[in-house]
Amino acid sequence: DAVATIKYETPWINRFKTAVALGTIINVYKDAEGTLHLDNNFLSSELDIARLYGVVQGGISYDLTKDSDISLGYSGIFSSANTIRSHAFMFRYAWWW
Repeated sequence: DAVATIKYETPWINRFKTAVALGTIINVYKDAEGTLHLDNNFLSSELDIARLYGVVQGGISYDLTKDSDISLGYSGIFSSANTIRSHAFMFRYAWWW
């Protein structure tokens, strides 16, 4: 696989930051094969996968104190064949001591 990403991060004020990333994943191989061995069970499958995927990420972060912050984030992946779409949202509170 080949991966290319462009990321832009900037602080707007002392406590507020944003980040945006755009990228692509290019599959060298057009298929994938997987196997699972579980006790005496054996499963095998071959999958056709898309050649090209797009990746989007974004987030905002706000420093509550010098030792803590909260952040919201999004991550998404999309296939060129429109067969795969995945979205993830994240909320985080961090405290350092």
